[in-house]
Amino acid sequence: MRTLAILVILVLAGHAPAFALHRCVGLDGKVSLQDRPCDSNQLQTTIRRPSPSGIELTPAQRDVQRVKAKEAAEKAQIDRDMRVNDAILRQQVVVGMTEEEVRRAQGEPTQINRGSQGEAQWVFQDKGWARHVYLQNGLVRSFQTR
Repeated sequence: MRTLAILVILVLAGHAPAFALHRCVGLDGKVSLQDRPCDSNQLQTTIRRPSPSGIELTPAQRDVQRVKAKEAAEKAQIDRDMRVNDAILRQQVVVGMTEEEVRRAQGEPTQINRGSQGEAQWVFQDKGWARHVYLQNGLVRSFQTR
């Protein structure tokens, strides 16, 4: 049992955690930074990498953070859908609408001009006014009414 415990300690001691960075100094004085342990003929200093936020989180904290991010994304989607549906009911266009949502709000465009980079200009004309809707990759990026 004692041999097994020593073996486990030796194995674990030889492997730094995935978030470690190793500073290795060779016999010639050359310094390198790497994510794996240094060669046996190099002097090694292990440096902990900071988390992206600068704060180390526990697995439970990371789970809470993921849940909150998912809830925020769901809320943003609901807010967006409500804003777009309200605009459709008022027959208006808002930035971020899809082509189908623009059609539901405005009907079929009288003219469509397409570019080579995924952009399009939809023109809606009626008695004395024109609305130009500019789309990029199928989403409204801007519009103007004259």
